[in-house]
Amino acid sequence: MSCIFIIDEPIDGDGRINKAINDLCIEKNIEFINIMSINSDNKISAMADFILLLMFSSIIGFFKINMIFGYVRRGDGIFGGCRAALRLLWKSCKARAALRERMRNGDVDCVYAADLYCAVAALPAIGGRPVIYDSHELQFHRNRRTGWLRILLEVGLEKLVARRVDEIWAVNKPLARIITDLHAPTAPVKIRPNNFYPAVELPPPPDDAPLAITYVGKGTRGRRLEWLDVWPLPCEVHMFLLGAQLPAGIAGKGWEFGPIDYQEALAHVARSRRCFMWTVSELSCLSYRLALPNKFFQALAMGIPLIAVEGSYVADIVNEYQIGIVVSEDAARNLQDIVEMLDGLSYRQLSANVRHLSRQVSYGEIKL
Repeated sequence: MSCIFIIDEPIDGDGRINKAINDLCIEKNIEFINIMSINSDNKISAMADFILLLMFSSIIGFFKINMIFGYVRRGDGIFGGCRAALRLLWKSCKARAALRERMRNGDVDCVYAADLYCAVAALPAIGGRPVIYDSHELQFHRNRRTGWLRILLEVGLEKLVARRVDEIWAVNKPLARIITDLHAPTAPVKIRPNNFYPAVELPPPPDDAPLAITYVGKGTRGRRLEWLDVWPLPCEVHMFLLGAQLPAGIAGKGWEFGPIDYQEALAHVARSRRCFMWTVSELSCLSYRLALPNKFFQALAMGIPLIAVEGSYVADIVNEYQIGIVVSEDAARNLQDIVEMLDGLSYRQLSANVRHLSRQVSYGEIKL
């Protein structure tokens, strides 16, 4: 038996997909199909699929527009991001015929779709086999150009997917609630946190250890890294940028930059410093406001307290379980004020709270 993983980008270092492999494919053969590279010579069939999906998904999205307004108040105009969405839909349609052929010729036990457009490509090919749609990040309102037509299209596509798949994976309760609200109260949603980082037991640093703010992730402006770009720095700033450079206009003077393979280097920082993870982000993006980013789970795995911004779901978790500090957007702009707040906290207690929550999430005692 085999398990097909339908993806849309390289999986090197993608802990989310590696966790899915471990959970789904023990003692099974694994095959990866990338919709961005797989192709079919049957362009007529692909074009027919493209037109039908575009038409039906747009109609479905239009009839849900009142519900969408309950979540999204602002889009990037009408056509923002439409070209990118149509390109992804076209890629999905070209992959459909090739996937059908693959499913007919092999003994396939299950199908995993790593994103919405992967699930769109897989649906006509599943032939009764169980298929899992991993909606790890809110599809229709991410940190990108997202106009109203793109929102309607992707809500409609997700509705079509939700009616056909056996499981939908969501990273937390708010995102699962949006899926059930928009598509069906009985949608087969399963909450699966991205807690794929290995737990690292670190001794607490000395009470007089230096203060450090760390960041793990892509260097996007939406993560408010510019608010850490001050000189002189009132504390250490350690950056672990994953496959991306800093946005234009950010100098990062005095920052310490770690390797992409950062686990050991981050652990070294956390051993010898009162280390806090920067999870501040802009809130105009619905995904940033409601999702729990990977850096959140990385912090849990190492017992690192968090810095979150008011209005985000991360801030709700930080307040409820006392695992860091929550600051307003105005306060987050002033690094010196943040440092003064951190200096007045009991780091040992915060770190112990983080580890306790991490164990509860790992054992399934708490669904975030």
